[in-house]
Amino acid sequence: MALSADGRGSWDSKEAENGSRPAGRFVYHGPMESLRIFRLWAAAAWSDGELHPAEAAALRRLLEASDDLSESGRAEAMALLQAPPPPTDPAEVRALRPAAREGVYRAALGIVRLDNRVTADEQAWLARLRAALDLDPATIARIEAEA
Repeated sequence: MALSADGRGSWDSKEAENGSRPAGRFVYHGPMESLRIFRLWAAAAWSDGELHPAEAAALRRLLEASDDLSESGRAEAMALLQAPPPPTDPAEVRALRPAAREGVYRAALGIVRLDNRVTADEQAWLARLRAALDLDPATIARIEAEA
């Protein structure tokens, strides 16, 4: 999540293709939203009941690259590498800026695919996330086609 001055972070397609990072471009604004997004990505990674080593490595890289989390926010994020987060509160998802919602869904898709399988539990979690993100069907279809 290394942020440039304009608040953008990106991963190139080569990193996405080789599985080292989820595909996509994400926009962040502030530590509270970054922690909220990290929680959602951790929830995606844990949605099948386990944290695959590839998912853990991706989350670690995201955390290490984040330069806007407080010490307590970083500690909370680190704890999400050890145990699953509590159930996702739809209000937390709705609190995201609309511009961040697309990136959250794109990253969640990439994260659940890092272990080369998407379980029924992960599919159910993604369905709940889609509903909470309130993205229009065309946007969802575009993101899924790109991911």
